Amino acid sequence: MLTIRLRIALSITIVFSLVALQIRNSRADETENGFHAAIGLVTGKFSGPGLNANGGFNVPSSIDLEYEFIRQRHFSYFIRTTFSYQLKDGVLPYVYTGGGARYYLWSNSRGYDESEGGFKISKKPNIKIYLGPEVGLSQNIIKQYTQVVQTGTTLIEIGGNAGIVYQLNSNIGLEAKVGYSIGFGISTTIVGANIFRGLIGIDTYF
Repeated sequence: MLTIRLRIALSITIVFSLVALQIRNSRADETENGFHAAIGLVTGKFSGPGLNANGGFNVPSSIDLEYEFIRQRHFSYFIRTTFSYQLKDGVLPYVYTGGGARYYLWSNSRGYDESEGGFKISKKPNIKIYLGPEVGLSQNIIKQYTQVVQTGTTLIEIGGNAGIVYQLNSNIGLEAKVGYSIGFGISTTIVGANIFRGLIGIDTYF
């Protein structure tokens, strides 16, 4: 249980420390930030030499928290953390912290004002579609033998994300998103991994 608590505390501390630093350094800019909270399916499959390096997880109640820094009409970057907790077994097989970029297709990342013929026109997107790359670190349980005996690994993950946001108003949106990454083991248990996530949630912009 101590290991699980340390993972959660470390992930939350890193994410929100970076958020606080970014807010302090950038509030003078004409920018917009967003907080995304989502729940959904995260799956992982591990493979490597030896029986202890092969396994996987499937958690349909994973929690994904994300902070987005919107700096241009078609571009933003973000940091996020994901927790996959198996309620039935009381196990946390996957914790991820990382960041990436987001490119908005056929729409703007946020609303903006534009002057035309002496008039000020506010343009706000109703639907936003995006995709982009991301990279991060994750702590994983490959196999759980008992409540205290398990095989685990630390991964560097490289992948991509895509999603669609429906704006209910200028401050709140509904979001559906997917992501896929390839993981490379960097701890004592060397494995390769494929991680997929599909989530739905709510966003708030400020």
